Amino acid sequence: MGDETCRECHEPQYNDFKKTGMGRSLSIPGPGNWPEFTKSVTLLNKKLGRRYTVSVTGGKMYHTESGMGADGKQEYAEKHEVAFTVGSGDLGRSYLVAKGDALFVSPISYYTGSRGWDLSPGYESGQFLSFTRPVWNLCASCHAGLSRPILGTRNRYQVPAFRFLSVGCERCHGPGELHVRERRENAPLGGAVDFSIVNPARLPRHLRDDVCKQCHLLGDAQILRPGKTYLDFRPGTSLDNVVSIFSAPVTVDVDVIRALSHPEQLEMSRCSIQSNRRLGCITCPLSREMSELPYPGELQLLCQAKTVNHATRQLHSVPHAEKGRV
Repeated sequence: MGDETCRECHEPQYNDFKKTGMGRSLSIPGPGNWPEFTKSVTLLNKKLGRRYTVSVTGGKMYHTESGMGADGKQEYAEKHEVAFTVGSGDLGRSYLVAKGDALFVSPISYYTGSRGWDLSPGYESGQFLSFTRPVWNLCASCHAGLSRPILGTRNRYQVPAFRFLSVGCERCHGPGELHVRERRENAPLGGAVDFSIVNPARLPRHLRDDVCKQCHLLGDAQILRPGKTYLDFRPGTSLDNVVSIFSAPVTVDVDVIRALSHPEQLEMSRCSIQSNRRLGCITCPLSREMSELPYPGELQLLCQAKTVNHATRQLHSVPHAEKGRV
């Protein structure tokens, strides 16, 4: 149904959500959402022998990749209009280009932390060259409100490619059609809880966390159930009904550094362990504040500060004779 329908009755929640990273996850590039662009940019990567430029003409953004020979002369150039901007800009933005009905990730992204342009993930290692990194169905479904993939393809989409751009209310609350119809008809609730819409806070822990894991648990391998697509998941049901996600065991005392997804980091956290795994994505008291942090490094400082404050409150709440043992 889309967020605008929800806005009719939930405008404060709508406005708050639109300020979050998820509420600004995908957009069509324009002067209002490319504050990082103030002048033409040229990025030279000697290792790959390629030059990248960012330009704006007629209110549209273009990315160009040029191949350089050993003599430094240009051997070829490939230029594409940027079709979509991915990311809120809190950490950075990537950009999608269209080749017919197929979407690809641009080789260059803007990184807020360094306030500059650099190669996009997957391009810096040479895994992808030119504009060849496909926008997989999983990527599109998680970064958009509702993508429209062509079944049986990996990165081809209907026109338009997205029914809704940014992630919306129904991603976590499920389809809202029944809820809207019943509330407009003033149908009786039949109890204290409105079961016509999903409230993740009322779900069992594993189903509650599956709402977040649908996009935040990448794992080492994913296998869709026969006949299923990523768009088949519904909040309040088991994610395993749609896709099986496999992750290699991780311990804290390994020498190899691995990039872990958010649920894996949470599972290994001291807070989760000491709460007997009761701590989840939406039950963490820092969840709202974490979504507003401009840089990841601030999360550790915030957690440390909150932990100290929590310990201090506990210390002041115990009898004086017991404080020496806290």
